[in-house]
Amino acid sequence: MADDPNETLETLLNKATSTLNRQDDWEYIMAFCDKVNFEIEGAQNATRLIAHKIQSPQELEALRALTVLEACVKNCGEIFQKELGKYRFLNEMIKVVSPKYLGDKTSEKVQKRVLVMLYTWSIALTDQIKIRDAYQMLKKQGIVTTDPEYDQSMVTDLPAPKESRDTLFTDEEKRKQLDKLLKSTRPEDLQAANRLIKSVVKEDEDRMEKMKKRNETLEEVTNNIRLLNEMLTHFDPDVTAISDMQMMKELYDSCHKLRPTLFRLASDTDDDEEALMEILRANDDVTRVMQSFEKIVSPKLTSVTDRKADGAAEPDKPQPEVEKETSMDNMLLDFQSAPTSSAPPPTTDDVNSLFSLNDLLPSNPPPQPPTLAPVNSAPMIPKLTAPPQPQQKPSAFSDIDALSRGLMEQTLGHKLQSQFPKPAARPTLHQLSQKPVADVPSLFDLPQTQPPQPTTIAPLLPLNPPPTSLPTSEPLIVASNPPSTVMPTQPPQTQDMSLADVFVALESIRPSTFAPLTVYDKNGIRVMLHFAKDHASPVRTDTLVAVVSIMSTRTNPVQNIVFQAAVPKVMRIKLQPPSNTDLTAFNPILSSPPITQVMIIANPAHKDVKVRFKLDYKIDDQTSIFETGEINNFPPADQWGKL
Repeated sequence: MADDPNETLETLLNKATSTLNRQDDWEYIMAFCDKVNFEIEGAQNATRLIAHKIQSPQELEALRALTVLEACVKNCGEIFQKELGKYRFLNEMIKVVSPKYLGDKTSEKVQKRVLVMLYTWSIALTDQIKIRDAYQMLKKQGIVTTDPEYDQSMVTDLPAPKESRDTLFTDEEKRKQLDKLLKSTRPEDLQAANRLIKSVVKEDEDRMEKMKKRNETLEEVTNNIRLLNEMLTHFDPDVTAISDMQMMKELYDSCHKLRPTLFRLASDTDDDEEALMEILRANDDVTRVMQSFEKIVSPKLTSVTDRKADGAAEPDKPQPEVEKETSMDNMLLDFQSAPTSSAPPPTTDDVNSLFSLNDLLPSNPPPQPPTLAPVNSAPMIPKLTAPPQPQQKPSAFSDIDALSRGLMEQTLGHKLQSQFPKPAARPTLHQLSQKPVADVPSLFDLPQTQPPQPTTIAPLLPLNPPPTSLPTSEPLIVASNPPSTVMPTQPPQTQDMSLADVFVALESIRPSTFAPLTVYDKNGIRVMLHFAKDHASPVRTDTLVAVVSIMSTRTNPVQNIVFQAAVPKVMRIKLQPPSNTDLTAFNPILSSPPITQVMIIANPAHKDVKVRFKLDYKIDDQTSIFETGEINNFPPADQWGKL
């Protein structure tokens, strides 16, 4: 019978959607609705089961599942409607009509019924904004070209929609203040009303932008998780190609980078309980898929990478020779004219075998050596005859010359001349030997009344003249001043809030005199928060240590207990591994120990602490509980470490 207490949601749905029924069996359909209303997590489990049924390849079974869904919307109240308006369920309905997923395999009758339901609910269920967003997305993608007819029978039993009001002024106090200002005739009141409207509009725009970013992030996370899960399902270490494994590694890295974003979203989401649940659920899914990748794919990918690093190439994927040519194209200088050879580079002894001196020096006789000038004459630059250009000069040397010339010009701050200036004509030694001895200046003809002056050799490039205050009789020593060492300005030291290296052993915690907080007390499960007397460490005076204690008074075991927490962005929180994840059945004579988990909070700004938490546990094989809440009334930050 349909009212059998042993019937579960799954069995009732199977009987309500059975293809053996000649018509819709409303006895089991209404029994399914009653079961949804009776169970704690009935709405969440029902949407999951119905989503599977509406994707059935059998048209009749899918249509009857949609009938059950319509009945639940009209009879299971607001809780079921909230589950209906979540992207997790809406995505399953979109798959039925999307050609990318099951659209090509689903009958036209089922697709039309799904579109009519989405269109009708987007108008009737005004509180479920995501249904309207999902339908508008189908229109943008071209899946829906014209709106179907509005089916009033789908919403006949629904409560009347709420009176349409301005969604900007949800605060009744601001609404009354605005009405009062608008009725006033004073100009300053009208200006104040204008400012109030602008501030409310700005708050609404910020809220919508925040919601948009959150939805985009959750969508990206969902897509990455789905794709990585599908690739992990079909992964075979002996068959899967390396490119597929590398793609899985990229998806893994993307999930790893998105985790801090999810933490920030959870910290910023203070006013939307449903959004916080979605963020925490997405974080759980990311953690699970990353652990699966690390267990299944990471060892294989690491071994393949190590073989490549050792020089072992894959047997079925030879190394293409084009890569060698491509790497040459990325060099600074282009040696296209130089012949390519696989021989090793020559040593210093065979340099002459590569380039003959005739390639670098002219074939003409060497120029005359520069003439010697008297010491007391003005410094001059010897004249060098530029050798003629060789007939075939490698292009590499011309590029090097141009690069060297450019670097020299940048260093000197001016352009170099194309050739050395022509020095003044000086008599040669032969010409001087033809003159009388008295007319020839002697190299050692110095005044006898003065000591010999030190001879300075004129440098090739002109130097700045020495200061006039220096005596000319002393040798001039020119040295460039070292650049003044400017110590970089150190940025102000900011206290590191990271708790990655902080660990507190449970045995070392000393209890404080501050009264413990009761965090959660439902369904026979109690969660309490006990505070420690000391900081996490002597150097981390911004930390508070607490112990999360989870106890059970239920007569049956409680399994898969997971406690998670999030804090605002100005703080950090760390939960150390719990002592256990299961609690045995309560025994008043011989009680079992509670689950303990150390919590560390860093609060360098000394702000008021507010912690959002999520508690998941399983009370039987069919019922899973997901609870969220907020923890306040923490000890003042200035008393931490001396509680």
